[in-house]
Amino acid sequence: MANSKAFTLIELLVVVAIIGILAAVGVVAYNGYTSAAKLNTVKANQKMVINFIMSENKRCDIGEVSVMDGKLSCSNRSTASILNATQSYFENKIKNPVDSSNPGICVSTNSCGNTYNYGSNNSVGVLNLHLIDATGTIRLGTCVNQPCSGPYPYNGNKVGYIETDPPIDFLE
Repeated sequence: MANSKAFTLIELLVVVAIIGILAAVGVVAYNGYTSAAKLNTVKANQKMVINFIMSENKRCDIGEVSVMDGKLSCSNRSTASILNATQSYFENKIKNPVDSSNPGICVSTNSCGNTYNYGSNNSVGVLNLHLIDATGTIRLGTCVNQPCSGPYPYNGNKVGYIETDPPIDFLE
């Protein structure tokens, strides 16, 4: 038995401890990467929708009859019709980066917006299109975590909410 070649219990415990430490560090780093990716996706979705609305709106200005794959009639354009057509166009194209069981985009003034708004816990990741007034001013916002203050400050700060600021006027 003096010539036995095996690992001692201490050596095995040290190896298990090292593997545990590496796994713990890896999990923390992975969670940070996924959180940052979700936040960047929210920002990219907002930018894409703004650019889309602006370009489709300009197409109306240069004489197109309908835009957004026929979902918006250029002759009857209003802020509300632009927002509803945008939601309809992106309904199956934008996925919610935080909770895939929720929609990716909602207009604040329709039934989707009443269910998924910045005041509810189930709205995290939903891109809300807010109608500010009938003259063409809108604001896009997304809750990225709870609590979510929405466009209104929570204890003096906007918390958990990313929005376009200042609002955008599409019907200048």
